[in-house]
Amino acid sequence: MILQSCFINNSDIAHTINEHIQFRANQPRLWLKPYNRYMPESTEWWFIPSKEWPAYHHGKLFIWKTPSYSKTPGLLYIGYYIEHGLDNELGNLSGVNRKQVMTNLWYWKEFVNHAKNGRIDDKTRLISLNSKCHTIVFLKAYEFNRIHEPDKNPNIPVDSLEFYLDHKQNHLCVENQSNKTLKPLNESQSINEIVDILENDKNFRFFWIDIMIGTTLYYSDEEKKGGWEAREIWYQLLEPWPPFVH
Repeated sequence: MILQSCFINNSDIAHTINEHIQFRANQPRLWLKPYNRYMPESTEWWFIPSKEWPAYHHGKLFIWKTPSYSKTPGLLYIGYYIEHGLDNELGNLSGVNRKQVMTNLWYWKEFVNHAKNGRIDDKTRLISLNSKCHTIVFLKAYEFNRIHEPDKNPNIPVDSLEFYLDHKQNHLCVENQSNKTLKPLNESQSINEIVDILENDKNFRFFWIDIMIGTTLYYSDEEKKGGWEAREIWYQLLEPWPPFVH
């Protein structure tokens, strides 16, 4: 089952959720930012923990439209986003943007620790239970000199991989296998396993990896009215993630 939202595009839902969360008591502020400000309705939107931009090094919340290479293209996709940047060894290579090289400021290492102690998998299961739907884990890999950048048309990744977690199961199932860069991850059954392979397989030092964990919904249109509003989406699908937004 795929949930129905009451929102017509990404800008619509991003701003409505942003209005909803502005008055959260005793919670750090989240800043709303479009990845491509020239395409607000279709671009990815991020909720980030500071005004720093680009926000590669942060864990963040996202709103996205599943792309043509997804198993289920054209859906609203909402959840948590973390980026595995380039290894420091690549910093001096021609064509490498130094801002895309991981440093001690990146949240990735903390995310790895949380994944290894099971906290990320626990949140993934919680969201699946909340929604009674699949939680989708979507990975994208980019070559070190062809990484997406803000305010530009997104590059097609060199590879992608999708898993789903059913609310009645405790392990990931592969939805759309990789036959290229991400192939070593195909048999993973948890976020913990995915992260462990990314950390220990030295080939991944040369690739930028996006990890997205979230839920898909239908956009609203003239035929599909009603559906989940900002409050439901926040509390059921997004509210578990802010402890990892740093």
